[in-house]
Amino acid sequence: MPAVPTVLGMSTTTPTDPTEPRKRLVVLHLIAQELTPGERYTQVEVDSRIRGLHPDVAALRRQLVDEGFVERRAGEYWRADDSAPPMAS
Repeated sequence: MPAVPTVLGMSTTTPTDPTEPRKRLVVLHLIAQELTPGERYTQVEVDSRIRGLHPDVAALRRQLVDEGFVERRAGEYWRADDSAPPMAS
């Protein structure tokens, strides 16, 4: 997968910059697909999977959790079961 800014056609490296929230959700959905459903990951493992997609892995990981694409509990991360793509508007 290309870097997040490339997917959005942006020159910036911050995934929260798109003025269209729908684009941000689509990109976060695509990034969540890097995690295998049903598999548990440590923070280090999640970071290693998303590191090539965006330089600020902490912000990206936080957004994945905040938007419900990834769940976190007791230091473990996993892809949310309802990691369906956002509806196109």
